[in-house]
Amino acid sequence: GRRALDASEVFGPDWRTVGIGWHLPGGTCTCSRDHHAAIAEFERELAADPGHFESHFGMAAAGLRLGNAAAAIPHLETCLEMRPTHLGARFQLGSALSSLGRLSDAEPISSQSLRLATTQKDG
Repeated sequence: GRRALDASEVFGPDWRTVGIGWHLPGGTCTCSRDHHAAIAEFERELAADPGHFESHFGMAAAGLRLGNAAAAIPHLETCLEMRPTHLGARFQLGSALSSLGRLSDAEPISSQSLRLATTQKDG
């Protein structure tokens, strides 16, 4: 039978922050757990550079930490448009979709995550 995969089984207990650029102001706020401040910083960074991968990923991570999967999904999708094989973004997208009950959307993404996890590290 099938079972849901716990993200911590693949990425460890800090799976929601896999790959965040901690050098960014928003990343620093996320690391300190001030997720609302992190979102404000990432929004400023994205206003200056809408194609900044780490800011999209950070927005998604902060949103997930705040329990807002719906807000995280567009940022994760943008991340995967930029870096289709980014393991952290792919896994988080599958998890976010699943948390919203969108299992038919989440299943192929989660399956791809598992295939990627066996062949690469985040990239």
